[in-house]
Amino acid sequence: MYSAMSNNARSANRFSDSARFERWSHFKDYGIPGTVHDHLNQAAIADGSCRLLDPPIALDGYALWWEPSRVSNVLAALAAAPATDRPSYFVRATSEALMIPCSKPTHYSPANFSLAARSAGLQNWYHALCAPETDESWKGEYDPAEEPQQIALTAGFACIVACEANQRDLKAEAMARLSAQPAAAHDAICTAFPWTQSYDFTKATTVAQLATLTSPMLRQPCGC
Repeated sequence: MYSAMSNNARSANRFSDSARFERWSHFKDYGIPGTVHDHLNQAAIADGSCRLLDPPIALDGYALWWEPSRVSNVLAALAAAPATDRPSYFVRATSEALMIPCSKPTHYSPANFSLAARSAGLQNWYHALCAPETDESWKGEYDPAEEPQQIALTAGFACIVACEANQRDLKAEAMARLSAQPAAAHDAICTAFPWTQSYDFTKATTVAQLATLTSPMLRQPCGC
C-alpha cells in the first residue's frame, strides 16, 4: 500500500507547514485523547496524519482503515511528538516521527467497524463539510471543515466509508486528487447531498442501504 508518487502528484498533494500544524496539533491535543475507545475515529486520525506528510506517501484509501497495527503505531508517534507550543519545531519533529509508521505496512486486517460507527462518522463529516452557518445544529458554535487541509481529509474519510460500503477500490491516486482539489471535493459532496434536503446517513440499517445512500459520491469526488 506504499509506493512512490509521481512528481506531479507530489507537488499537488503538498500541504503548507501551517496546514500541517493546524491538523497535527488538533489531532495530538484533542483527537487522540478524545478517541480512546473510538477505533473508527482513531483510524481517521491516523489516516489524516499520514496524508499531511511532505513528501507525501502514496496511500490508498484503506491503508490505515484496514491496518489497526499501523494505526496504533501512527498514533503512538503523534502522541509522543513534542508539545505544540513551538509550532515550527513541532512540525519538523512530527514530520520525522510519522514518516516510518505511516509508510511501513503492518498486518492486513479488514476493518470491523460497526455500521452505526461508520454511518455516524459519515454524518459528522458531511455536517462539517456542508451544514451552513445558519443551521441550528451548530448551536451558535459554527466550526466547519473549511480550510483546504480540513476539507481534503474530511472528504477523504467520507469517501473511505462510501467506497468500502460499495465494495470499490479506492486507489492512492484518487485520494491524492482530494488533496490536490479540495474545493472541488467539497462542492461535489455538497451538490450530491444538499444540506436542505435533510440527508441522514445514520438512518441506514444495513450496509446495503449505506451503499445506496452514498452511491452519488462514488464517481465524484471519490473516484472509486
